[in-house]
Amino acid sequence: MLDLAKPRWWILGAALIVALILLGSLLPRLPLDGLNDNDKLNHAAAYAALMFWIVGMLRHSWYVVAWAFVVTLGGSVELMQALMGLGRYADWRDFLANLLGASLMLMLAWVGIGGWAGRVERALGLTGNR
Repeated sequence: MLDLAKPRWWILGAALIVALILLGSLLPRLPLDGLNDNDKLNHAAAYAALMFWIVGMLRHSWYVVAWAFVVTLGGSVELMQALMGLGRYADWRDFLANLLGASLMLMLAWVGIGGWAGRVERALGLTGNR
């Protein structure tokens, strides 16, 4: 992890994103008109957002580990959907969308957006305020 002034807040943000992904993926489907029209895009965006948040907190050497965690989460959620029987089902295309979102963000992290949380803290003057 980067030397962040407020690491707990950044970790809490990641946990919140994971919780939202789990709730959105495992709760019974709600009949929401229009929101599920782009299911694969929603999957890719959710896992890209999680990966974006995580690589914002990490050093480059941890990016692949973070990617493996995010991809494993995506696969695990699909397996849980297959087992739970609450109107959800596993779909390998959902997993591919999850993989695509996480992988896209991994590539963007390598070309410069990674470590953004440290830049935000510096811009806010939070460095060294542990």
